[in-house]
Amino acid sequence: MPSHIKYYLINIKWNQEIETDYYSWDKYSWFLYQNEHYNEALEASNHSLKIANQYAKLYGETEFITIIDNHGKMIKNKTWNKYR
Repeated sequence: MPSHIKYYLINIKWNQEIETDYYSWDKYSWFLYQNEHYNEALEASNHSLKIANQYAKLYGETEFITIIDNHGKMIKNKTWNKYR
């Protein structure tokens, strides 16, 4: 089973907090990217960024926004070589 499917089943589908879990969405975008599902990876990354922005408005934490934004750029350019 491809890694992106495993990750989806374990960390996305059954995650009760998925609508506020920007980290899981970002990691999912990595696995999609690694399996050459570039459009889906970008969608997952954009979703992660949206959640992270909402989180930042509530709690003031913005560190992960820059990381997710950079991941989105690397997906678009197909230059994402390692997760972090």
